[in-house]
Amino acid sequence: MTASAELPQNYVKISCLTQNDMSLDSLSLSLITFENNSAIVVGTSIFQAVGNNPALTIEIDSSGSPPFPMNGTVLSNVAFYYGANGINRNYFVGSYQEGFSVEAPQVGNSASYNINLASSIENAKNDIGYNGNIENVGIRGTFTFETEIRNSIGMTGQTQFLNVILDGNGNLSAVTFDFTIPQKAQLEEATNGDQNMEKAGVPYEVGSNIVLNPTQPLGANMYFEWLLPEEPFWLLSPPFSWILSALVGAIFVSIPVKYITDRTARPKLLIKVPKKGLNEPAIHPNSGIAFYHLIVENNGKSSATDSELTLRFRNHTGLELFNLRGKWDSGPEPIGPIINGQPTPMPSLIPFAERINIRRKMPEAFCIVIKDNQAECYAFNCDSYFHGFKNGSWQLPIGNFIVEVEVRSGNAEKKQQFLLKNKGNTIQDIEIQNL
Repeated sequence: MTASAELPQNYVKISCLTQNDMSLDSLSLSLITFENNSAIVVGTSIFQAVGNNPALTIEIDSSGSPPFPMNGTVLSNVAFYYGANGINRNYFVGSYQEGFSVEAPQVGNSASYNINLASSIENAKNDIGYNGNIENVGIRGTFTFETEIRNSIGMTGQTQFLNVILDGNGNLSAVTFDFTIPQKAQLEEATNGDQNMEKAGVPYEVGSNIVLNPTQPLGANMYFEWLLPEEPFWLLSPPFSWILSALVGAIFVSIPVKYITDRTARPKLLIKVPKKGLNEPAIHPNSGIAFYHLIVENNGKSSATDSELTLRFRNHTGLELFNLRGKWDSGPEPIGPIINGQPTPMPSLIPFAERINIRRKMPEAFCIVIKDNQAECYAFNCDSYFHGFKNGSWQLPIGNFIVEVEVRSGNAEKKQQFLLKNKGNTIQDIEIQNL
């Protein structure tokens, strides 16, 4: 990892290192703190790699007890050219996916997730039964992890504080970071900590987007401070305090940390209909097709991880017509370079368009139907790109339809129904209402 100055007394340090043509599109980090001086670090990185032996290391270090890794998972897609000396070259993409768990061995006061994708190319070759040379290879995927931090938060009276240090090498484009404190904590001006570190008062959560120069190392030092509520005096006086201590001790011994985390830092999802206006519906600049959207908000205290969409379309009687996986607007379009006037299909990008993290107070949009200047409208997802946006299997005539939207995340779920009205023959003749 990168060298750093002398570490403060109470800290969590998150370091990121890429090697051998591995780069990160983004690194998203959430740090959730609890009143018992523990914390959870949840992270997601989107990576891409070319060449041989691409590797990624994420190391978490802290001033307290050694970090306790709870899980780490990789989901990736492999694509490459193969052939004999460039003759009769074939393009293999999308049919090979791999997913595997990653352990993080503890070394001293740190835990290190190490990912090496050297075997991914061979696994893809074996999957299609090819033993020849590879001319060009690309791997794209996501890595998610969750780690418990123990005894690293400083405390003076009712004031808690923590230094957070981010560092790494240059193959990283952008970082988002949010920091969550206990629900009943109060804003306090930051007064403790290393004077050379940035100080911030935290009412409930502070979020920052760190835009990086890819040729420069990542470096960010942050200091957070918050005030816990005073306990009533009668809770601190015996014999009630003795009974309370025994009860609290028994509860915390018997309830796993993971359960406490889920109960206190759960996402809260809400699906909304955006108002029609300048940007809704979105109009395609070339075709003039209108894209109608819904928006998912997360008003909870942590990110909704690996969120996927299912859309079910029913007629006015409730009979299901079809269902499909939704595409998030923030995900990539599953197409590549335009050749002979037509975009190249890139189905290997579909998993990254269908699965995202929904961060707190950062809404995510998705299109449910498209409408041209004709009677029919069409349900929309990644497959629509391969049908000129109009998949005949998802055609909806003029009339009223019920759309059930299900958002399913690793740590949250939400179902909601909407009334879709296809009222006429122009791009403005779509209306979406809550049911």
